[in-house]
Amino acid sequence: MNMLSIANGLVAIGLSVASSWSLAQNQTVYRCGAIYSDMPCPQSVTISSSDARSKAQKAQTDEATARSTKLADQLEKNRKADEAAAQRLAQMQAQAQAVKAKVKASAADDHEKPRKKHQEPMVLKPIATLPLKNSKKASAPKSQSEAPVSPKQEPQPKP
Repeated sequence: MNMLSIANGLVAIGLSVASSWSLAQNQTVYRCGAIYSDMPCPQSVTISSSDARSKAQKAQTDEATARSTKLADQLEKNRKADEAAAQRLAQMQAQAQAVKAKVKASAADDHEKPRKKHQEPMVLKPIATLPLKNSKKASAPKSQSEAPVSPKQEPQPKP
């Protein structure tokens, strides 16, 4: 296809749309209850389909529509960016949880490893069999001469 045939096709489409638009502007519309149709029904009401707005009002409406479309496009871009950021955050959190689980699993493996062969297990002795640090103080004096002398008491002579 060459450019001329494409241009002719676009012009033809544009003319058909414009002619159908002008026909739609002057078309009779019937209201049948809550349904609008181009065909009458029993007890239908005829409604005018002509645009009663002035050119200024139509231009104002078209401007508002263009602004709304631009805003909607911007909001869609923002929403998609937010969704992408949320998806990246969710992926990062999932990766962090996987790392935590892996670390926890390896820590559990470390606790289950057998003891090294060169370490001997610790043997606990009962408290009663352990020697006391100050055995002289803890034991009772055997004779009076071995009794400790306090500064208030004077040694008594032996008879």
